[in-house]
Amino acid sequence: MVKCEGVKKYFKSRTGTVKALDGVSLEIGKGEIFGLVGESGCGKTTLGKIILGIIKPDSGRVTLETKKIQVVFQDPYNSLDPKMKIFDILAEGLIVHSSWFIVHGSFDIRRKVEEVLDLIKLPKEVLDKYPHQFSGGERQRIAIGRAVLTKPEFIVCDEPVSSLDVTSKEVGHNLPFYKP
Repeated sequence: MVKCEGVKKYFKSRTGTVKALDGVSLEIGKGEIFGLVGESGCGKTTLGKIILGIIKPDSGRVTLETKKIQVVFQDPYNSLDPKMKIFDILAEGLIVHSSWFIVHGSFDIRRKVEEVLDLIKLPKEVLDKYPHQFSGGERQRIAIGRAVLTKPEFIVCDEPVSSLDVTSKEVGHNLPFYKP
């Protein structure tokens, strides 16, 4: 599904060059759950952004066998558009991926969005609210719901449950990418 070969990414700093990634190679097969563990600042987020195509590696190669990719960023405050209602945030992926929209039609969008609310344990009343009206944990649950709604083949998760409280972390047990 994903193959990284000799990926390097360096950043310039006031004190010199920071080697965020220095020749990282890995393979993630279809259906695999892959956890990347390391100390803060070791390049985990940088590698995720390179896999997603958000930033380019200085050298090396990333090969993806799918275009059906989603992401759950670690910061729900910056990953949800503050001007959009929750329904629009969740439905956007279904509308953007027009093949789903064409096959299922707009009448199914509300049903699919409501189904994901059950998965992330939020009531239907949240759909008419804005992100600022929620706690950090609730925002992250919305971001998780948005990621799984389009049924992607690959999800990059950058500390997806870090902002969830202990009770909310139970939501993770229902998600296809969460294996404690």
